[in-house]
Amino acid sequence: MSRIHEALKQAKHGQDPAPLADLAAAARSVAGSQDGTGFDRTNLSGLSVSGQAPEVPNSSCAGLDDFQNRCVKRVWKLDLGYCVFSGPRPRAELAEQFRKLRSRLYEMRKGQSLQTLVITSTVSAEGKTFVALNLALAITRQNGRRVLLIDGDLRMPKLASCLGVPSTPGLTEFVRGAADESSIIQSDPEGSLFFIAAGDSAANPTEMLASERLQWLLARMAPLFDWIIVDAPPVLPVSDAGVLAGHCDGVLVVVRAGSTGYDAVGAALKELRGKKVLGVVLNHADQCESLCDANSYYAGQRTMSA
Repeated sequence: MSRIHEALKQAKHGQDPAPLADLAAAARSVAGSQDGTGFDRTNLSGLSVSGQAPEVPNSSCAGLDDFQNRCVKRVWKLDLGYCVFSGPRPRAELAEQFRKLRSRLYEMRKGQSLQTLVITSTVSAEGKTFVALNLALAITRQNGRRVLLIDGDLRMPKLASCLGVPSTPGLTEFVRGAADESSIIQSDPEGSLFFIAAGDSAANPTEMLASERLQWLLARMAPLFDWIIVDAPPVLPVSDAGVLAGHCDGVLVVVRAGSTGYDAVGAALKELRGKKVLGVVLNHADQCESLCDANSYYAGQRTMSA
């Protein structure tokens, strides 16, 4: 049984409340599974969802259409191991859970400014890139919705290979002043998903992510897209995720059931203190049971063997 689940159980029964308060207040958990291929298959079962996305998109279609004409057009070759919305095997149930997560985010947006999201994890190999990609795909399944997906992991970028597109030019070239925004943004054939790769390797990734040019880019893109989703490095090894969270409206933290210790999750949330943590995504759990209180939602206790 997951140590995170045990910790949340103790909190519910009044044990050790002080260190658990941050985790309970932050958690809007979802459960996941793995099918033995080595890729995370986030199930997201048990998410409490209500409300639907608003009918009118945030983006200015005229402004985005003009911008799209200047973006790089690519033939996308999605890695089907990462995408739950297409492929030879039906994964409709998994895709539906990402739609639920999408709806939950739209519900949260009704009461707050929420457009730019950072997806991170405590350590590596917890499924943050998988969650970022499929959440973006879930949003673009809605008619007229447009998403900008950014690979903000300048240390171990993966999204370009997941999408089957070139990894350069990208974010590092833009921050260095070697490329403008239209030359680094790649558009899918449908004009709904846009992507900025990480670019060439950088000797000083934290400083690059803290640059004013990146802040300007996010501000420039915000009016054109319904959502901007940034795949960030893990929280504990480096400080990059905290820097990116400072530029964005909210953070989702991905943790891996049966692997990520509660202490690690607590340490990651402590590192993100002062940032808007929207919830914790519990990945790699095969079954779920709910554990709810006024401030949190938890689902998923048992883990699958790989």
